Amino acid sequence: MGDVTGGDEIKLTMNRLDVGTRAPYLATTPTEDAALLARVLCFTAPGTFKGEVGGEDAATNGYMNFISNGATGFCNVTTAATPKYFPSGVDSVYLYGLYPATEDDVWAVDTNTGNASFVFDGSQDIMAAPMAMTVKEKGGNGGQVGALNFRHKLTKIDVSVKAVDTVSANAWGEITAISLIDALGFDSVMSMITLNLADTNQITFSQGVDSLALRAYNSEDDIYTDDSFKAVRLTTTATKVGYILCQPVVAAVDQDEYTLDVIAPSVLVEDGQPKVVPFSLLKEGNAEEFTGNTAGKAFNLVLTFSAQQITATATVAEWDEQGTTEITID
Repeated sequence: MGDVTGGDEIKLTMNRLDVGTRAPYLATTPTEDAALLARVLCFTAPGTFKGEVGGEDAATNGYMNFISNGATGFCNVTTAATPKYFPSGVDSVYLYGLYPATEDDVWAVDTNTGNASFVFDGSQDIMAAPMAMTVKEKGGNGGQVGALNFRHKLTKIDVSVKAVDTVSANAWGEITAISLIDALGFDSVMSMITLNLADTNQITFSQGVDSLALRAYNSEDDIYTDDSFKAVRLTTTATKVGYILCQPVVAAVDQDEYTLDVIAPSVLVEDGQPKVVPFSLLKEGNAEEFTGNTAGKAFNLVLTFSAQQITATATVAEWDEQGTTEITID
């Protein structure tokens, strides 16, 4: 369907909903009004994912750069305005939002099924917004600017490390790598999410990998990056060292939800092998276990190293922080 250049431009707004905490999406801009560049698909009928308005070249005009809740028009990946317009004879369009968005058009959309897939590495905050309708102004009718409601689809695990005392800190020395190697209910750590545009809660995970590496913070301000975790020397003060964004699980009582590999070139680690650290998730503020789906929830995990034992605890916070879990590692 061709654009009617100079006609009624298609615009939209974004609601933050549970995007309120918005780091890791913040990436390098720790402000409430940081822009959110999303891939936005636009069609003339609901539930029909062929014939995207204005063509399907996302690099040309398949994005919207949302700031707060202001009305936003289409742009290209550099955020230069390249508007889409209502096709002739069409008064309403239906839009779907996907995050993150890059010039590589990282979302693969199947126009037959309406499924959208994204391959992730543990650094990306993946969000989706279900259908919103935008109606053009016509005959004195003010029209309607739709709003995309973005929601987090992964689980965020923040990791901190500390030693119980100076002797333990010296014995362990540096922690050189931390990776996620297991998730409850899955055969492997997954690296692909597939969601259905018609129902963005209909999600599957696939494409197993050996692990997802911890990603680094680039400052004490908890600004997220896609850099890998850097080696850190243990002290007796808990230091937040990184995060992983991974597949959600259905948490249960008396079960370990996730498992980490912790690597330290220490004499305390047999044959230089990784230390396997399973952990369960606790609710914020108490020792009660978190249960239910962890999608869109954030957990704080503290790994405590002693000369005898390593423990880990993780607390959940609904991204929205849910709680903190602490585990001692021998």
